[in-house]
Amino acid sequence: MEFISLFGKPEERKPTVLEKIKAAVKRTQENLNEGLQTLVEGKKTIDPAMLEDLEALMVSADIGIVTTTEILNSIRDQMSRQILQDPMQLRGAVKTELKKILRVNAAPLKEVLAGDPFVILMVGVNGVGKTTTIVSWRTASKTMARRSCSALPTHFAQLRPNNWKSGPNDPRFRL
Repeated sequence: MEFISLFGKPEERKPTVLEKIKAAVKRTQENLNEGLQTLVEGKKTIDPAMLEDLEALMVSADIGIVTTTEILNSIRDQMSRQILQDPMQLRGAVKTELKKILRVNAAPLKEVLAGDPFVILMVGVNGVGKTTTIVSWRTASKTMARRSCSALPTHFAQLRPNNWKSGPNDPRFRL
């Protein structure tokens, strides 16, 4: 049933950026989980063809070539030492390796902000929340009585220093 008032149809609520990011991550997670399940279903052993399919699945899930290679090398190493043989253990092995990789550079925000001055370079494709994250960090630094300066170029050409105004008094850099 559709609601129509004297003023016409009400506007549909557009999803927020965060909702879009959550939906995209959820789709990727579901595709990866379903793909892994389909990959190992009914198989008795892990063979080279299965590893090739796993590689294609991980790359299509935006895990990246370098990370995928690192995970597959670890899985092959576990297979050669006969630690990993059952295809049903493959999902757990991938999950464990991803967690290891994500923990390497994990540092709580408070630890970073408590130290000396630092620079954070944000890089990513369109629509993944870079600007939202930067604003969150700036807000956190304000609540901790820290000064911050942000340069928000949208294109590599804007990274050249001669395209910046000089110094912290630039109005674009004020809190």
